[in-house]
Amino acid sequence: MLLRGTGVLSRCFEGGAGYMGGYMHGGGGFLMILGALALIALIVIAVVTLVKQARRRHEGGHTDSSLELLNDRYVKGEITEEEYVRMKKVIKEK
Repeated sequence: MLLRGTGVLSRCFEGGAGYMGGYMHGGGGFLMILGALALIALIVIAVVTLVKQARRRHEGGHTDSSLELLNDRYVKGEITEEEYVRMKKVIKEK
């Protein structure tokens, strides 16, 4: 009852605009919370995506460069075919 009375009084003094100048009607507070949660979710998704991409680049780049070095050594005759096959298998397992 007291809350209803304060609402009526506030409308009298605000020219009938209501609480917060009329901007909080129609679920405005709920929509603000949803908007904030959506923004937080987008930030979390962006960070997770960036971290995953950085990991893939780091892991993929290391394996590719190792295989390139191994191929170069094999082509130059620095290692035998057996060593090449064994080392290639080790690199691909990592």
